[in-house]
Amino acid sequence: MPGHGRPRPASRGAGVRGAGRDATREGAVQRSCAGVVLAPEGRGIFPSLTIEENLALHLKEKDQRDAVYERFTGLADRRGVVAGSLSGGEQQLLALAPLLQRPPKVLIADEPSLGLAPRVVDEVFRLLVELRDHGTALLLVEEKAAEILGVADTVAYLAQGRVSWCGPRSEVRADRLTEAYLGMAAGGTAAEGVGQSCRRAGAGGGRRSTSFRPPGSASDSAASMPSPASNWPSARARCAG
Repeated sequence: MPGHGRPRPASRGAGVRGAGRDATREGAVQRSCAGVVLAPEGRGIFPSLTIEENLALHLKEKDQRDAVYERFTGLADRRGVVAGSLSGGEQQLLALAPLLQRPPKVLIADEPSLGLAPRVVDEVFRLLVELRDHGTALLLVEEKAAEILGVADTVAYLAQGRVSWCGPRSEVRADRLTEAYLGMAAGGTAAEGVGQSCRRAGAGGGRRSTSFRPPGSASDSAASMPSPASNWPSARARCAG
């Protein structure tokens, strides 16, 4: 595909910065080497490779892979099975589990609970909390408000790809949540002004920020750091060692 994995021009005034670096114009490999990882909606695994082979792309040491298998016994029992035959929940765990052994500086996760059974959703969010506690900055785009509020420091509502409200988790109100689900901007606040408030809130010492997307709404929050699903695992592998 032409331009696959190449940096895209940033819109005027737009950009994504991590640890003081402007990552907007960097390619997928450079971003991954800098510790910025995207867990895409499409899981980001290699379906034709086995579980063991997928893990080996991220974790060169056998003891690291064994630690994953000890934590996720379902993967251990099927380590020789091709990843494409796994359930959606197993694929998501396979995509995220290696990060516990090598926590990234920033993890951008697009709909990490999409299409998963409730039991697996709980496991995914426990994993995300562990990453947060390891010091990984999280940017999550997610529909499940209750789970998000257990992880985030800063919450943003997105409606049709625009921020309709943003603020600390402690200021999230039930009426705002209802309005977000119904597709209405809370309080009639202009998206641009609220976006500036969100950036200020995110800069105030907290490391974790979450975008909450009501069901059916469009979002481009993760598009600031393009990294195709088939590209991010290989980028991690190329930086390993």
